[in-house]
Amino acid sequence: MYYIPICLWIVLIMTSLCQAQDILRQAAAVRPDPRQYEWQKLEFTCFIHFGPNTFSGREWGTGTEDPKSFDPTSIDVEQWVKTAQSAGAKMVVLVAKHHDGFCMWPSRYSSHTVRESAYKQGKGDIVKELVDACRKHGLKVGIYLSPADLNAIHQGFYGKTEKKRRVIPTPVEGWTPKSDLKMEGDYDDYNTYFMNQLFETLTEYGPFHQVWFDGANPKPGTGQEYDYQDWYKLIRALAPAACIFGKGPDVRWVGNEHGGSRDAEWSVIPLPKPAENHTWEDMTAKDLGSRDRLKNAKYLRWYPAETDVPIRHGWFYRDDHQKSRNVNELLDIYYRAVGGNSLLLLNISPDRRGLIPDRDVKTMAELGDVLRETFAKNLADGAKAKASATRKGFPIAHALDGKGDTYWMSPEDVEGGEVTLALPESRTFNIVSLQEAILQQGQRVEKFAVDMWQDNGWKEIGHGQTIGYRKFIVLPEPVTTDRVRIRFIESRFSISLKSLGLFYQIPRGKSGVKVDSASAEMKKPWKVIDASSFEPGFEPEKAIDGNADTYWHTQYRQHKPHPPHWIAIDLGSHQKLRGLTYLPRQDEPGPHIFKYEVYVSDNGTDWNEPLIEGQFDNIVNNPVEQQILFEKIVETRYVKLMSIEPPPGSVEASVGEVGIIKE
Repeated sequence: MYYIPICLWIVLIMTSLCQAQDILRQAAAVRPDPRQYEWQKLEFTCFIHFGPNTFSGREWGTGTEDPKSFDPTSIDVEQWVKTAQSAGAKMVVLVAKHHDGFCMWPSRYSSHTVRESAYKQGKGDIVKELVDACRKHGLKVGIYLSPADLNAIHQGFYGKTEKKRRVIPTPVEGWTPKSDLKMEGDYDDYNTYFMNQLFETLTEYGPFHQVWFDGANPKPGTGQEYDYQDWYKLIRALAPAACIFGKGPDVRWVGNEHGGSRDAEWSVIPLPKPAENHTWEDMTAKDLGSRDRLKNAKYLRWYPAETDVPIRHGWFYRDDHQKSRNVNELLDIYYRAVGGNSLLLLNISPDRRGLIPDRDVKTMAELGDVLRETFAKNLADGAKAKASATRKGFPIAHALDGKGDTYWMSPEDVEGGEVTLALPESRTFNIVSLQEAILQQGQRVEKFAVDMWQDNGWKEIGHGQTIGYRKFIVLPEPVTTDRVRIRFIESRFSISLKSLGLFYQIPRGKSGVKVDSASAEMKKPWKVIDASSFEPGFEPEKAIDGNADTYWHTQYRQHKPHPPHWIAIDLGSHQKLRGLTYLPRQDEPGPHIFKYEVYVSDNGTDWNEPLIEGQFDNIVNNPVEQQILFEKIVETRYVKLMSIEPPPGSVEASVGEVGIIKE
């Protein structure tokens, strides 16, 4: 048997430790570029989803919609902008082309645009109107162009792989582009089309501060590939201040549409190849940048997170029955997103009039009022600060001076440390805000805790992992004290602290999805009369108990084909129904229902043909309550919801709650 000498073991261990320290030192040195930093400083921005889907009630269109269906009657784009501004948003990102391919500007390269719609008899231009309104009111502007394009599939030029030598922009008779830039290359039909539209929007309506690419594709398998690197070159040339989101090199999707960031949201992440050659994918893992993830890193990149979430249960306006998030829910999302080293992109949806619905306008204004009131005064002002150790030239006072370019630093290569605040008097707060000096020193803190002085001793009141651009510790209840301590328990070498704040938000009660007591009361006479199967502990009765925290789950069938799954319910008496609601399980991504059928019966035995069938678009990323609206009012006692097809990767089904929509 061969034994490795102990001296060689020591050498191997020391080499490994040195390599680990080296990669951590490299990670601590990675910084955002100015473009990324200016984007991060916006903190809170708004999305606008508006188009043919608004009028069809769909989340994903078909690409075959009649452009005439787009016919807002009382559009007021300034109302959109004022609504975003009232909440505190600093930028608006307009969906200029969704997956249906409908262009919200009169594109010279498409016949599926606002020009062919009923809006202003074809003379309207939503992109121009939105851009003008944003600039009038001092907001930055971003633009969303969906790479997936169902109308291009319908037209027959999406998915063709033949490439030809072409020049962007393709000349159009009577049009003199505002930019002299020309880009030549070998492109297929769709990439030529898409790059022409990029050129058109960026030159006709810019400057933009964000270009947004969605990774969703309602119809995969066409063979279409995107020339991303050429898209990036075009954007860099025409919109140098714009961050490229999603399938791009500047900003990544946080990985969910619930409004939450990770407990450890690292902006420094490992890549397998240089950024200029990397294919940017959605990053949904729970751990993206820990020491364990970095240890074998070949390349490192500053790649911060953006958290996108709709105010409504769906990205597009559907109808007045569609649920909207209340102020408490939005505050919770704000603190988790903005205060989780992310940027919040909150979607608001104009209705068929072309106006943000009144209740959403009211909620956005109230959100802004609460945030402005909460952060108007830093309760750490006037405090005397003391640090366990300080690097020369970077005193702890810099963390309290309110300036954007000064900061405290601990001594070089000293990990950990603590900062203590002695307040002028006892003060009451429930939010602690911390910011690292990421532009100058990157992201370094790995673990910290917050203490208050109480009863002649220190008491921990909060803790966290990463900080980055900003971290909020939201306390469950307000606390009152005259001394606060921040302990930096683990870090990547020395620490920087740009700001330290204490704030008080007037308590507003708890937010989030809770038991709906009225719903639970209404469902008391309901009974489950049949279900395809269930997993012990997740019985079908949990789908009608009025509790969003419980759910029915079908029997686990590992790697077997998905059979139809169903749940049949006796409503206790005949009801006049306008439709059903389906709430997916809320605890974690699960085997949601994707394609469905609904049946009704007078006796609970004879079900006949399905009353309606359809699918819940985007259900994996946005598992909020879904509505199934019938074509007409139906009077029945028994209903059956059937899962015909799950999202990719699932073979089971689950239901948080089934509800009814009465006449």
